[in-house]
Amino acid sequence: MKKFNFNGFLWIGGLLSAVMSLLIVTGFFWRPYSTTAMNAADKFARPSLAHLMGCDDLGRDIFSRVLEGAGTSFLIAVFVVLIGFVLGTVIGALTGYFGGWPDEVLMRICDALTAFPSILLAIVVVAVVGGGKYTITWVLGLLFVPSFARIVRAEYARAREMNYVKSARLMGAGPFRIMFRHILPNVIAVMLPALTIGFNNAILAEASMSYVGIGVQPPDASLGRMLSEAQTYLKAAPHYVLFVALAIVLLILGFSMLSEGLQHRNR
Repeated sequence: MKKFNFNGFLWIGGLLSAVMSLLIVTGFFWRPYSTTAMNAADKFARPSLAHLMGCDDLGRDIFSRVLEGAGTSFLIAVFVVLIGFVLGTVIGALTGYFGGWPDEVLMRICDALTAFPSILLAIVVVAVVGGGKYTITWVLGLLFVPSFARIVRAEYARAREMNYVKSARLMGAGPFRIMFRHILPNVIAVMLPALTIGFNNAILAEASMSYVGIGVQPPDASLGRMLSEAQTYLKAAPHYVLFVALAIVLLILGFSMLSEGLQHRNR
């Protein structure tokens, strides 16, 4: 009988990620209050049944704004990973399968980009072209391309000499059919940990850029910007900082543990 190995990181990370994702999806369709509704009487209101996480300096419901901010971060991270994965997969597949001078040129470009922290490059680019959720989504997505491309390239370089690929060639399959019909499904399974890591990094990058004021702009809520605003009122409203920081930590922790669990499973 095969011994069952309990993968704690996978189960706990998956459960935490599922709970946070469920809250975020709920926030897309329902929030107890408008995120822009201000009420001077509720300024710095403590957590209560009326306001589960209390209110901020403008009397806005923190729980509603956390739901919107987490949803904004979640959507940005999804599209960042999608852009990086799609473009990185195309580049990695072409360079890994065909090799030659395109492989050398594109991989040297990827090496140059990965030599610098992506968040610093993103901050420089966004500072020049302007902030906003659409801008940082595209900038971060393009900066995530090299990391995905390198992983996909390594998998394609290894797979092109395998027996099932050689058999497909003998049966007359063209290179692009082999690349995207035969090899790609196997590569995606290997890419799952990288996708969760990329998602986690995208959330961190977006929160960091919004924290310094060059990411998501008002009136859109962002966890990073909310944290930046909340620290000003640390003594007057400690619950403001606590709940916003807790949302960021739980969101990142869940996907970090999920990624670790997926890597452990693939070993």
